[in-house]
Amino acid sequence: MFSYFVKHLETSKRTLTKTRILRGFTCERGRNSQNFGKLYFSCTSCSSTGLTGLLVDPTSARKLEFIYKDILKICGAMPQTYSYRQHTVQLVKDRLNIVQSESDMMQAENKINGGQMEELVLQAERELSLAKNMVAWKAWEPLVEEAPKNQWKWPV
Repeated sequence: MFSYFVKHLETSKRTLTKTRILRGFTCERGRNSQNFGKLYFSCTSCSSTGLTGLLVDPTSARKLEFIYKDILKICGAMPQTYSYRQHTVQLVKDRLNIVQSESDMMQAENKINGGQMEELVLQAERELSLAKNMVAWKAWEPLVEEAPKNQWKWPV
């Protein structure tokens, strides 16, 4: 039955909402304008996100807020002119504003357009880890020794 549902979703031209799927669970469904076949869940009655190893988390929006705020704090330790800081802060602030302004998780997911809320939490945790590493590595400092000639030239 699930394969029928996926096939129907991929061939349908309309947005599906409250579709009954496996074991009688009712979940909000929708479509991503760029990738119609993508499923995403935004309800607490779901038993699965549809992604292996990623469980449904009804508090994911709240977690995302805290993680984004942590990323912004860590980026504050980097120089203002460092491009990683500039781009990361811009992206995180935009997403944080969306998460704080939207009460409906489904609408926040659609505006961010980065996957399900649980996926966004996973991405944010990884970005937080990278930001901590960037501070530890001090990647904005000049190289210890000069790079070999033609290192960045391709093909050699």
